[in-house]
Amino acid sequence: VHGEFKMAAVLLLGLLSLTAAADPLAQLHYRVPGGWVGAPGVLPDRDSLLLFTQCDSQSTDPAPEKVGWCLAQGCPVAFSNTTAILPPPAGPGSSVRLNASALAGLYSCDGGLCRAVTVDPAYARWSKGPAVITPRQLPSGYAAILGVALWADTLFHALVATCSAGGKPAFALFNSTDFVTWASGPIVAVGTDIGCPSSVSFFPYVDAQTGDQLQVLLYSTPSGSVWNVGTFDGARFTLQGSGTAPGTVLNSLTAFTDNIGRALVYGAIAEERSAETAAAAGWAGAVSLPREVAVAGGGLLLPFASDVAMLRVAGQSRGPYVFTPFVDHGSYDLSALTLFGRHIELIVTISQATFDPDGYVGLSVLGASDGSEFTLFKLTSLAECKAQDLYNHTDFQGDDFDNVKMAAGSTARDCQALCCSNAQCHAFTFANPNPDMFTGRAQFNCVSGQPCCWLKGPGATPSGQCDVCTSGFTNGGEYNAVVDRTHSSLDPSPASTPVALGKVAKELHVIIDGSIVEVVVDGGTVSTAFRVYPTHADASAISLVASGASVLFNVQAWELVAG
Repeated sequence: VHGEFKMAAVLLLGLLSLTAAADPLAQLHYRVPGGWVGAPGVLPDRDSLLLFTQCDSQSTDPAPEKVGWCLAQGCPVAFSNTTAILPPPAGPGSSVRLNASALAGLYSCDGGLCRAVTVDPAYARWSKGPAVITPRQLPSGYAAILGVALWADTLFHALVATCSAGGKPAFALFNSTDFVTWASGPIVAVGTDIGCPSSVSFFPYVDAQTGDQLQVLLYSTPSGSVWNVGTFDGARFTLQGSGTAPGTVLNSLTAFTDNIGRALVYGAIAEERSAETAAAAGWAGAVSLPREVAVAGGGLLLPFASDVAMLRVAGQSRGPYVFTPFVDHGSYDLSALTLFGRHIELIVTISQATFDPDGYVGLSVLGASDGSEFTLFKLTSLAECKAQDLYNHTDFQGDDFDNVKMAAGSTARDCQALCCSNAQCHAFTFANPNPDMFTGRAQFNCVSGQPCCWLKGPGATPSGQCDVCTSGFTNGGEYNAVVDRTHSSLDPSPASTPVALGKVAKELHVIIDGSIVEVVVDGGTVSTAFRVYPTHADASAISLVASGASVLFNVQAWELVAG
């Protein structure tokens, strides 16, 4: 480790006391003690949020004949143990307020029928009604009701997810005045052919930049979750953009609009250990922390909802702690600051990274003191980094952060390679020879009249003629990120396969809660969760790693408490 690390005034070296929790159980996520939980659904109801989850309160084996619906109150982060079981069988669905004293829902169950259910005002007991929408009402070529999104205005509306014989999903609109008789509607949208949907959400979204009223169609399949953004006129969904939802490890994504207009998303976090191990632990599956939907640049982002900060309870949680170590071909153990834990939030920003061949930088969490167990967020330089376009006789101006004297005979491709090796670099200008007029741009390292490579951030723009310049943008400033779980547990039964995070520009936002790890990349470009099961009671160490590399880290940390 080279250089000094800086800390906020609130942080004094040696005075931190984040205590490692010996309890490996999740304390911040909703789970069912002694049972199994999954497939969440959320309904804003008066001044509270109601969380419904598919669950089995008697067994950690999600057998279909045992599955009902549980109700947990106090979302999104503080849950009670209040439960209400719907007579099985039941499947994915959604609910609306039927009148001033009752909630109603539609659930796809009993071989694909859409069945009406109601719950009493105390949310104590669900009543199962008749099948009100059947596959016979679906458009020709489609069969099986696989999920339903439900909403109400002057009518009750149900967007029913179905599938063709070829496995391509479609979404049919049904309307009702009384929640009993439902009129068949048209196919509103057709999805991609990655699989039949198991859950579906259909909700409005207002673009904060343009003010445009958009509609988001979000559905989950066995192969992953898919988002579609467009406009909806009450009968037809006009697609504007689509893609795979960030982080497909979150299962059965379900979205809703809260009472202040935010679109929030929950998902199910599945088990990745054997049924026997889960049974011995006494619980299986959990509901994720909430994500807030954002649409930017034609794509969907799923950052953590701001409510997650409630877990940093004043007077009980410790933090934030801010420090910026520069790690050069080594590791930095944060236990030197007594910073460790199994219930902790970390925001790690990475910059100024340079890599040797096969080098990587990373964040190691849940490490045992003897080094036998740890989970590694591993970031490598993108080997495919390349100039998107080369602009001959063009100078890029603005956002210079470095200039490098180049050897005689160097080319623009050599300058591009320098840009790709530096995480800050998004653009470059290669000047050969370097003009005298460039010497005032930044601290000048180059020699006038010799080749020079100017490295620039994302604010650089093409600006004017330069006969000796070649410039370009790159996909540099990004890393390829993967979570290495090879050493996460000495128990051979849990999954140890890597979790691919894809491209990372600069930031990992990680929340650790016992065996559950949730991560958001770069404000929501990737948003996922996975499970790890360390066996050591002291597996709580956190380290910053630069193996065959050097990098500047910026870390914020909070110890989290349930509440």
